[in-house]
This record gives sequence, C-alpha cells and structure tokens, in this order.
Amino acid sequence: MEQTKKKIRGKWFIMLLVGLILLVGVVGYFLNDKYNWIISTSTTPNYDYTPDQFTEMDLFIFDTTKKKQIDYGMEKSKVERIIGQSIEKAMEFPASHPLESLVYPDGLQIVYRLDRVVHILITSEGLNRYVTMRNIGLNNGPNDHLVVYGLKPTVLSEDGDMYMFEKVNNSFKKLNENAYAENQDLTVYQISFQRENAKLVSISISDMLFAKKFY
Repeated sequence: MEQTKKKIRGKWFIMLLVGLILLVGVVGYFLNDKYNWIISTSTTPNYDYTPDQFTEMDLFIFDTTKKKQIDYGMEKSKVERIIGQSIEKAMEFPASHPLESLVYPDGLQIVYRLDRVVHILITSEGLNRYVTMRNIGLNNGPNDHLVVYGLKPTVLSEDGDMYMFEKVNNSFKKLNENAYAENQDLTVYQISFQRENAKLVSISISDMLFAKKFY
C-alpha cells in the first residue's frame, strides 16, 4: 500500500513539474512579446538565403544593438518597444493618406500605414546599427549587395540598384524591369540600395504601393 502511495505521489510530482515548465514557457513567451525582455545573443541576422531568391524575411531588418528584427507589417507599438520612441517626423503626407513618417535614433526612418510598417529606410547616420537580413549595412562596399541578393537587380543603375519581388501564394518571385513602371500592387515589394561617391548611402524596403507614390 505504501509503495502504491509513493508511486502516486511520484506521478503527481512529475505532472506538477511538467505543468510548471509549460506555465513558465507560456508566460515567458507573452512577456517577451509585450516587454521584449528576452535578448538574443546573436549580433548578426539568422537567415539562410539564396541569391536571386526572396522570402518574407527580405522584408525585415536587423537591429545589431538590440539583436532584434523589425518586420514589414509590424505594429508601431512593437517597433518602439524594440528601438524606442521616434525623435521627429520625417515628412508630411496628404490627409487622404493614412501614413506617418518618423525618424528614430541611429539613422532609421519608418513609414507606418494605419500604424503598421510599410517603409523602412536605413540612412548613413546609422553607423551600421541596422542591417538587412542578409547582413548588408552601410559599412558594406557599394556593390556587396549584388553578391548576396543577385547580380541582376530588377533595376540596375549607376546611382543604385533595386530588387522587386512579388508574393504569389506563399512564395516570392523576382520581377524584371518591365514590371516596374506600372506596378503599385500591395503584394509587390522592393529593396533598394543607393550609392553616392562610390559608397552605399541608404537602404530602403517597402511595398510598391508606397514606393511608387512617395519614394
């Protein structure tokens, strides 16, 4: 009888331990989402990419200081929990467009549409705090992005290169230059690298609805 009681107590102890572990995991997940208190140790993005092929992760950037990514479509409140409050407005838009453009420390500008990220601009004031998910920042050479993104951008010029890609079902395909002129589709995106005096001076990521109208 005593042995049976010990077995029952042992089973209850294991069940309580498993329940406690699950509870800590769930609470940790929600607290991290709300307060951003779990910090990654990696100082570079974790992305297994292939040149000339694109995924949703190409719409993100990586903050090498906070070791967190900032996503296209992310809510403004979540962005500011990672990088802090904005320091000023970047530009004004017509009242008919529900857009807000804000400047953040270390050379980052973000445009929100209805409080969600639609345009990310990394500028030369950033001292390489922000990089793309393929680890390209403004400390890179003016053509380094061609190696990791592909040697044939959608638009190739002396001043800069742009890759345009469209979401089709759950995958992305790169578009050619003929698709650029008229495309303002919300399922089409761009990532651009601008050069000046043989240096990379800015990197932008956005949907084409914003890019064609305002950028």
